Amino acid sequence: MPPTWEPNMPRDPIDLHEIQKKELYSQGAQPSMPVIDAQPGETQQPVYQPPPPSGGNNIGLDDTYIHFDSLAKNSSSNLSSGEIDWSISVLNRGLPINNCTQITISPFYFPLIENAPGAPEFYFYRQVYMRLVSVPSTQGVMVVNNDQYHFTFDIESVSSIAVKLRPAQPTFFFRQPINSLSQFEVQFFVPSTAGAGLRAIPIHTDTMIIVAVPGSNPARFDIINGDISPLVDLATLPSTFPTAPYVPPTPIAIVIRGFQTANANLNMAVGNLQGVYVDQLESMTSFSISSLDFTTLATPTDATAVIGKNRIQIMARFSSINASTANYVQPHHS
Repeated sequence: MPPTWEPNMPRDPIDLHEIQKKELYSQGAQPSMPVIDAQPGETQQPVYQPPPPSGGNNIGLDDTYIHFDSLAKNSSSNLSSGEIDWSISVLNRGLPINNCTQITISPFYFPLIENAPGAPEFYFYRQVYMRLVSVPSTQGVMVVNNDQYHFTFDIESVSSIAVKLRPAQPTFFFRQPINSLSQFEVQFFVPSTAGAGLRAIPIHTDTMIIVAVPGSNPARFDIINGDISPLVDLATLPSTFPTAPYVPPTPIAIVIRGFQTANANLNMAVGNLQGVYVDQLESMTSFSISSLDFTTLATPTDATAVIGKNRIQIMARFSSINASTANYVQPHHS
């Protein structure tokens, strides 16, 4: 017969804390693992213990994240051929990227390029390619004419000023580690319309040197290091320009830096950090801003215009092989 229990009979105490602790210790444990000492009459419970370090150098992956802003590009960048160049050591506290095994690129915005009215879209095929110029030519996706690229981007969305590029495969793996990477030089392409292969994307500069014209209202600026092409695609201009001023269908946002006169209020208005709109093109080398008035400006004043629609910002992750006595993560492709 099973034992009977009366309400007033003494009972053995139950230590719930110890029961829960033993249950936690036994989670996922293997029979061969060490066990804790059990009290007489109790079952031994396995305890999980991580294996000790093996000693010596252990190889792992060390990630470096860098934000590449076209405003910080090198002067050697060949924008007309779609090339932008940055110095990694300048952006990475004076250090290069060593033993790089893979590069991961996040989605980013790229300037919209417009063809003449009635012509097919420039981004007709809805894909953009990026080549890493600063890595050995033996590593890449090969195309005709011995050309190559490393990343393919799908055009996810299109606005009036930019397209959003999303990498089809965000990570490119190198067959052999790049010993030292001091430059991040990239070139952008679209599929060629003249046959198989790639066509370089001409990129407009994101800055221009301008000078304010005294006494003008609306305020007028002359461009002293180029023409209006960074502001508007020349192919879209009417045949009457520059005989008659041209009003862009979408005003062009710029930020003006370095404008300094004796008039503090004027300086604040021109240098507004929120930006101002270019709403009329006067000639191939001048434009006007209706929200500003230079009637009281006595002398020509130089400044720099930052053209927001042409700015490119790329976030990249560089993964490098790193030998460290404190890193027990084995490298692998994820």
